[in-house]
Amino acid sequence: MSQELGAHVSAEVARAEQDYQSVRSRALNLIAVGGGLVTLVSGLLAIAAGGSKGDVVDTSTKVILGIGLAAFVASIIVALLINIPGWVTATDVADLREKVEKEWGAEGADQQVAAVEVEYLDSLRQNNRRTAKQLIWSIGFQCVGIAGIALAAVLVLANMSTTATSSQVPARQYCISDSPGRCGPAYPVQPGFHFNPSHSRGGHSF
Repeated sequence: MSQELGAHVSAEVARAEQDYQSVRSRALNLIAVGGGLVTLVSGLLAIAAGGSKGDVVDTSTKVILGIGLAAFVASIIVALLINIPGWVTATDVADLREKVEKEWGAEGADQQVAAVEVEYLDSLRQNNRRTAKQLIWSIGFQCVGIAGIALAAVLVLANMSTTATSSQVPARQYCISDSPGRCGPAYPVQPGFHFNPSHSRGGHSF
């Protein structure tokens, strides 16, 4: 029974160590992705600051892009905090050396080793709980940033469509007679052609 319990403790320690490294690897991936998205948002903000794009990127779009940039920066900062080395419980080397020299093969040594592993396991799990919460926050910030970019892109496309519609010059009209009801759209006028409004039936002079 004692051997099975010791094996179980060792397995739990190995699993906790794997989780400890896995969370940090995911945090590094978030840093890489967040860095690329920060570059993208910074470029969009630079475009938004340009005077020629003022009609396309309005104030609300700039605010949304700013919020997205702040969210990505917050995500990177939290991910960096995850990779700060955590404190774990470990056996003192001098004490362990003494036990190896004087208590090797002593009764109850396996239990002492298992007790040390349990303390180590507890410290690992405390670190894993803390970094898991930070990882959730980092992912949440990135989700906010991605949503901000998507919303800003939709607003920019909508503003572009509105600007293109409003920039169309309406067709000129002319009257072919003195009656306003007989007005029609303008047609291209050839060089040397002159419209004479004095003629009631649209006379022309060359």
